[in-house]
Amino acid sequence: MASNFIICINAVLPLFLTMMAGMFITWRGFLTQAEVSRVNRTVFKVMFPFMMFYNIYSIKDGAGAGARFIVTSVVLVLAALALSALVIPRLTKENRDRGVIIQAIFRSNILIMAIPVIRNIFGDEGAATATIAVAIIIPIYNVLAVIVLETFRGEKFELMPVLKGVVTNPLILGCITGFLLSMLGIELPGAVESVVSGLSSAASTMALILLGAALDLKKLRDERGKMMIAAVGKLIVYPALGLPVCIALGFRGIELVTLLLVMGAPTATSSFTMAESMGGNGKLAASCVVFSSLVSCFTLFLWLLLLKSLGMF
Repeated sequence: MASNFIICINAVLPLFLTMMAGMFITWRGFLTQAEVSRVNRTVFKVMFPFMMFYNIYSIKDGAGAGARFIVTSVVLVLAALALSALVIPRLTKENRDRGVIIQAIFRSNILIMAIPVIRNIFGDEGAATATIAVAIIIPIYNVLAVIVLETFRGEKFELMPVLKGVVTNPLILGCITGFLLSMLGIELPGAVESVVSGLSSAASTMALILLGAALDLKKLRDERGKMMIAAVGKLIVYPALGLPVCIALGFRGIELVTLLLVMGAPTATSSFTMAESMGGNGKLAASCVVFSSLVSCFTLFLWLLLLKSLGMF
């Protein structure tokens, strides 16, 4: 039991401490919120595409994710959306709140949280499975989020702008490039690969620092009740319903832990930007991101400890 505890602590504690380092940076005034936002955009548009590229480019023969795993990941997301769309309107009266809470439940911050946790437990090779899941699920998140927010705003949904945004997303372009070079057997020159590897390694750490730096605890007070509904649905109910299904389907090891993170990782940071720009309750969206990011460090630890104690990885 003690060894299981240590493994799970080592998987989650580095994420929590890195976020705390980010909070310290803004607390001491080393970066303003405007500067954090600008650096964050740079990390997502420059460093993360390199990370997505390199994790796929460096996949060894036989590694990666199977079709059954990918289909299950997508079905879990769609099931969370469908269930929350049935339940949340009964708990919340305002349309602009309903769309935000539904998005907060089905849309996980797997880009920042999944790959570091997988790497902490299974090493660099295990990150390939998480990367492929991220590459497929993030575009789906974007499309579904637009549909949900437009539906509860009551305006017409337009598919083409959404598809254009997906196709031109730097993360998707990084994945496609990585797949192409891996399939064609093209190897990067040593000096270039060293730079790409360095940017890839730094991306997750930088993102976690910036996530901590962007956390504003003052935002939690105004939207407590609705924020709690979103957090319980996201971090507890979603994994509690989905994990038994995944285990019954035979998933174990890297794939099962990745599926846990698809369900139980905190609300995606980009959900705030999308909600605010599409008429949703931006303050509530920000509160969901802040609260779920902090609490997930504890809930993920407990879920991982449960799976490890059951011998699932």
